[in-house]
Amino acid sequence: LLTGLQVILMAQDVYFSQFFMNPVFMNPAYAGTMKVPRAGVQYRNQWPGMDKAYTTYFASFDTYLPKIKSGIGLLLFNDVQGDGIYTETNFKVSYSKEIRLNREWTMYGSLSAGAQLNSLNFNRLIFSDGLDPIYGQHIPTTETVPDNNNRLFPDFGAGLLVFNDKYFIGIAGD
Repeated sequence: LLTGLQVILMAQDVYFSQFFMNPVFMNPAYAGTMKVPRAGVQYRNQWPGMDKAYTTYFASFDTYLPKIKSGIGLLLFNDVQGDGIYTETNFKVSYSKEIRLNREWTMYGSLSAGAQLNSLNFNRLIFSDGLDPIYGQHIPTTETVPDNNNRLFPDFGAGLLVFNDKYFIGIAGD
């Protein structure tokens, strides 16, 4: 199925080495599956030898609502790239509905909605025309400064999760 799709995607996604520690980020259908409140905080400093190349902060909370057999989740993350040259901030709310398929299998379907803010610190970028070839010093560039260095847009997602005591099968799209 995936090899038949001819879609071009361009993105720098947040990378977690312990992705299983933030399940609601991976699939919003995980919201409420533990049947108890779950909170998580993560920090990741990827490639620390490159002077803060990628620094990610992540916080999440989800819980089960037994009266309506559903789960809700909240997540917030901030990904700082290039020591603050590019920043991505995201906030999402997830809702998942529990459906018992039989005594062993349970299914959760979910929707998530939120907002994402991408920011570019243009003044910290270095262009080739802004380098002095003899002394290597930074001089003013002739590049045009963008009108808006911030981009705010809605962020939606959906997920499906089917599981029993031994297996988890899921799919999610953002």
